[in-house]
Amino acid sequence: MSSLNSPIAAWERAGGFSQNLRSLVAVVAALLLRPAVFFRDLKSSGGLPVRRRVIRAVIFALILGYLKLALDTANIVWLKHFSSQIAFPELRTQMSLLSLTALRSPFFILRPVLALGLTFLFVSAGVKMILGFDKSVYPVIFVVCYKSAADLFYALPLAGGLFASVWAMALVLVGVRELYGLAVWRAIMSAVVLPFIFVFFLALSVGPSVNRALVRFYPELRGQVLKLNDLTGYMYTLAIVNAAKTYKQELGFYPANLDVLKKYMPRSVVDDVADSDNTSGYVYTYEKRQDDHFEVMAHPARMNVSGRFVFYSDEKGLLHLGGPAGPVIQGTQDLEPYWIQAGQAPGAP
Repeated sequence: MSSLNSPIAAWERAGGFSQNLRSLVAVVAALLLRPAVFFRDLKSSGGLPVRRRVIRAVIFALILGYLKLALDTANIVWLKHFSSQIAFPELRTQMSLLSLTALRSPFFILRPVLALGLTFLFVSAGVKMILGFDKSVYPVIFVVCYKSAADLFYALPLAGGLFASVWAMALVLVGVRELYGLAVWRAIMSAVVLPFIFVFFLALSVGPSVNRALVRFYPELRGQVLKLNDLTGYMYTLAIVNAAKTYKQELGFYPANLDVLKKYMPRSVVDDVADSDNTSGYVYTYEKRQDDHFEVMAHPARMNVSGRFVFYSDEKGLLHLGGPAGPVIQGTQDLEPYWIQAGQAPGAP
């Protein structure tokens, strides 16, 4: 039986603002400095109804989750303000695309709750798969809630997210190992490997439409997702042009339509170009004008929503922005000024 003075026992029995605050700080410190000891105390402590213990764990997670949300907001404001002073052009562009409109999204406000639920779902699935479907998921509730202590690392600018992610994963691993009494390898499989596999295959199954989920769940990243779609539009346009050239080298003439180019392009390009839902953000057209002339165009399915640019190219292999008379883009670095300009335009995300 753990001591009544242990951080977890004090937190679960705390009453009043000052006592709650002190015990909350003590729990965070224990999770950051001695996580194995904390979870052993959690496992051995008792005397309180399970329902109360779960409620206290959820309260802890929500307090830290909304603290992280406040830190996220502060980081968005800070990065937007100082983006023009960052020395690296690529990073400067990424920071300038962060969206402050995210603060008005209901998904932004509900993010701590959604993150808690999704993490519980994936870790529970991993535990059930490794330990058996008869195993209780109550320990997972405690692990997922108390791993929120790692959110404190978001107070660190730039690198805070990396520290928080690594420590949160470590807390989940240690928590599952201690509360279920597992060997290290079984804890790794159930708490880290299987949840990662579930997330990976879920993302793979929905394909480019994962961008939509990212924008809803992390609306401040809308600019970055648009940039990713723009990059995809740029690269796929060139892929179609190169495929048409290869087709001519083999057969002596340019193809009549896109359908006959499938064997000359990577499968991912073929799937996205032919996708009627345009989940990659762009619509692609190919027209053979003459025996020695064709045109390829890519334009957003929804301008400024799924993408920001129109790409044009032909048999010459040069990619123009906006149309045949537009500026030539010789590499992704040439798009940087246009991204910054689009991000600063009225109504930009």
